[in-house]
Amino acid sequence: MKKNGLSCLAEKVLKNLKKHDLLFEYEPLLILVSGGADSMALLLLLCEIYQGHFEKISVLHFDHQLRQNSNVDAEFVRKICQSMNLNFYLETAQNTVHSTKKTQNHFRLWRRKISEELAQKNSSKIVLAHHLDDQNETILLKLLRGVHLSHLQGMQWKSLPYIRPLLNIAKADLIQYLKDHHQSWVEDESNQSSKYLRNRVRHELLPLMNELANGAFNQRLQSLHQQSAQLEQDLEQFLAEKSITDSYGLLGLEKWKHLSTIRQDAILNHEFQKHGLVLNSQQITKFRKACSNLDLKMKEEVAKSYFFCKQAAFAWIEAPHQTQKITLHDLVCYNEIAERWTIELAEHGHTSQAFALFVQKSSVLKLRFRKNGDLFYSTEKQKLVKLSQFLYEQKIPLPQRDHLPCLCLDDKIVAVFPHFMDQDHSPKNTRQVWLTLSLAR
Repeated sequence: MKKNGLSCLAEKVLKNLKKHDLLFEYEPLLILVSGGADSMALLLLLCEIYQGHFEKISVLHFDHQLRQNSNVDAEFVRKICQSMNLNFYLETAQNTVHSTKKTQNHFRLWRRKISEELAQKNSSKIVLAHHLDDQNETILLKLLRGVHLSHLQGMQWKSLPYIRPLLNIAKADLIQYLKDHHQSWVEDESNQSSKYLRNRVRHELLPLMNELANGAFNQRLQSLHQQSAQLEQDLEQFLAEKSITDSYGLLGLEKWKHLSTIRQDAILNHEFQKHGLVLNSQQITKFRKACSNLDLKMKEEVAKSYFFCKQAAFAWIEAPHQTQKITLHDLVCYNEIAERWTIELAEHGHTSQAFALFVQKSSVLKLRFRKNGDLFYSTEKQKLVKLSQFLYEQKIPLPQRDHLPCLCLDDKIVAVFPHFMDQDHSPKNTRQVWLTLSLAR
């Protein structure tokens, strides 16, 4: 990449590209340009760095059609690209309604889909114009939402295919750069609207906080960003090295209660995130306090059909039930607990957590959790006994008993994973046709 003859700001961007491994030399770029000051500065800065290699630069503009004159912005960007001989792409939204939180999310997903498809087609990195002010706004918004301390950091330099080379550059510097290069830009009046929380943070909260901190608030937010990122990294390493949940997805609270509060919170966060659930710090604190009381029994809905459950020294997240159907020849197996387990059937063969099972090929099997009144054949007693009594005698902890997958044949339990099987259904000789049933989480 070009090193000499660059403006001071372009030198800083080039340094960012190298320091954070954002780009290889003259790698193809897809720059998202709205026509506003931020993206126009990004475009000119990268054109400085890519001088003589403009064929590697493509520009994508989105027209959301939320304003009557939105086509003016698109034409402005198109003319800039034409004058610099840059590849230009325009995507226009269809059937647009007035902007709401729901439509903003819809547009976000739409932009992501289009950008990633085009970038993949052209083997490009997607370059975003987020800058230092955006970073600080993001951290403050997270504070207002009450996220966990380990998640307070702002945006990352890269989350491929996206890169953000301006994260340490203030908006004022970008505007001054445009003025120095006599480059105009367009203003979106929605950026001034006080109905959006981010705009209020930008125009009201950040200036006030910076004034109260004698101009040092931005630096303090960046320090918080770095500390939070380091904490998240340390907690991720801890979670990778330490297993707290068992094979049934139960969180053992006897071990958990001896950990520091911040590690307890990290484990709870991790368990919720496994199910795609994001909780704020107040919710995590509430469940941590509940888990600290081993005598407390609770079941509370966290999101639609998702429940946080606690009993004695165990806690778990109960997810929606989805029946899974598996067929092998004319044998059918229904899995009623597919959110926790998936099952596989195969002729012969051995896998972990598997049973060799002899049944008629026309049989119908069902995988479920235990119910009141279930019976199971005890090899020791040579008779049918209550399953609850059998599991008690096997010294299975009480909460785990409700999460042992039970395999039923005509509603008779023939196996309880991962340890117990009705001997009547195990293969007796090699002439029998038998199946392997395996489970995985």
